[in-house]
Amino acid sequence: MDRDFSALARKFSELVLKAHKIGHDRAMTRPLSYPSDLTDTRWRRLSGQIVGVTGSGPFEVADVRDVVTFADGYIGSKDVWQQDQMMVVGEEDFDEEYLRKSIEIGLKYEFACEYLSQQAFLDLLLNGIKTVYYKGDPRIQAHKGLDFLASIGFEWPSTDATPGNGSSDLDTGWKETSVLAAKYGYSVRKEVSIRERQEALKRAVSRGGLGLQAVVEHIAFLVRINKARRGRDMDEAIERWEYDLNWLHKTYYEKSLHSFVWPSY
Repeated sequence: MDRDFSALARKFSELVLKAHKIGHDRAMTRPLSYPSDLTDTRWRRLSGQIVGVTGSGPFEVADVRDVVTFADGYIGSKDVWQQDQMMVVGEEDFDEEYLRKSIEIGLKYEFACEYLSQQAFLDLLLNGIKTVYYKGDPRIQAHKGLDFLASIGFEWPSTDATPGNGSSDLDTGWKETSVLAAKYGYSVRKEVSIRERQEALKRAVSRGGLGLQAVVEHIAFLVRINKARRGRDMDEAIERWEYDLNWLHKTYYEKSLHSFVWPSY
């Protein structure tokens, strides 16, 4: 199908002007440069790449899709994917299911999509600058779409501990007698079998329960505080807790949305 590049160029021009009115946005590395010739092939940086677009803000989603086409790219969908695909995310009305699908496809085929705000996408096309996000990035926190992505998964907690008395952890962390034991019956006592422990954990991590993150963080906390103590009377309990953490990791975390940690650094 022939593409009306003159119409697309006008749309591209309109977005660039709107970006300049927005000014030096927090999601951009520097103000956008206006191309001297909108038909110059130097501005078509996508070269047939598939780009997923979802959500509006500050631009309309249809306008961003027009820019993708102008830049010689193709619009992605829930059924069309590409290795290391770019995903442009708006601040409002983004499709959460589509974003989750992009993560699941990446996990299945062992690649990661590249997630950008609309402003960062224009910055890439016009200035050739790739925005790098980092943990705690205020640009993410101020952007609902990117903040949603950052909230999907969590980092698996460490069980490493420095030997000591562990008292400060007990004062500030979870209590050893917890809802995990009181409500779901989880215990590492000798008389409790592995199967019984796993059944209790299944109930705790299920929908309506505590959730995987809360459960593993609690168990990892128990491992850390007991490793920090000098006595060896808890060695068997620690061994069972770590066994259960490994089981939870393999059963519920690996290749799941829980394991999606973005940004990764």
